[in-house]
Amino acid sequence: MIKVCVCDDDVTIVNRISSVIDIISKKNNITSKVEIFYDGATLLNNLENNNSYYDVIFLDIEMNNMDGIETAKRLRLRDELAHIIYVTSHENYAKDVFSVRPYQFVLKPFKDEIIEKYFLDVYEEIINNDEAFEFKHKGTYYKVLLKNVKYFESKNRSIEVYMTDGTIYEFYDRLDSVEKYLSNSKMDFLRIHKSILVNSRYIAIKRYDHVELTNGEKLKISQTKRGEINEYYMRKVEEVMRNGIDN
Repeated sequence: MIKVCVCDDDVTIVNRISSVIDIISKKNNITSKVEIFYDGATLLNNLENNNSYYDVIFLDIEMNNMDGIETAKRLRLRDELAHIIYVTSHENYAKDVFSVRPYQFVLKPFKDEIIEKYFLDVYEEIINNDEAFEFKHKGTYYKVLLKNVKYFESKNRSIEVYMTDGTIYEFYDRLDSVEKYLSNSKMDFLRIHKSILVNSRYIAIKRYDHVELTNGEKLKISQTKRGEINEYYMRKVEEVMRNGIDN
């Protein structure tokens, strides 16, 4: 499901964007959920109170009770991944919103086709590049890009998430549950140990009893997993050879 927020103090604009997204989603077999807000303060309160998030946010710049620029700045403090599409009547806001990394601008008045294009562009980007993993810890919601996760490690009853930038997150769950969730991902996470699930893209060297990551870190392969990991690498070698012959 793709979660969409439309935040604008113009009821006509809100209803129009929501209707376009609903029509596009049905036409393209996209499961989407749209939530509506009429000012930035209410939007931020909802995010905070419900520990929720949105994949796409259509955000008006000129609003009462907190404008779109301030709303986006506060939003970025808790969500680095949301795709913000500004909807505005003026073109001279580019410099002001640069720091919040907007995905696109829509100038009012707009044609429905531009909403359709940007929504579908975001959807394609999300499903192709921005696979995310979501979890909660001590009442706080987190969402991280899978491509930036080096590995998950189970310790007692909690899971630690090791990121490429050195950040380590923690949440309560079983590694089996994480592995099951990631089985539907387009990225390969390998269970090299009962307590370790590693992103294959960061494995630089595979040894008999351990793997070495691109940063030099070494992770143990358990005896029970060695055969399975060997089979995985054999399949990868065969795929590379087949692709080379085919090309």
